Amino acid sequence: MITVHEVETAVRHLTPEELASFRNWFLAYDAEQWDRQIEADVRAGRLDALAVEPQTAEGTLALAAQVYAGLSEQDVDELERIALNRSG
Repeated sequence: MITVHEVETAVRHLTPEELASFRNWFLAYDAEQWDRQIEADVRAGRLDALAVEPQTAEGTLALAAQVYAGLSEQDVDELERIALNRSG
């Protein structure tokens, strides 16, 4: 098995075309992994609280704060990356 350092070194040596190809593959792979995790969370009932639609702006903010508080730093970074990709 190769190490993260070896992968990083290999990526640094890619041509621009190879890097673009790798980036496209990795984004698709990462999205697939994210989808699998969400599906597992849904099956386990961890997202049930999100199924209730808040009736007010205050309810929406309270629910968002509750969800945000339960996220890891990595999850927050991933959500920010997704939001930036969708807006750009």
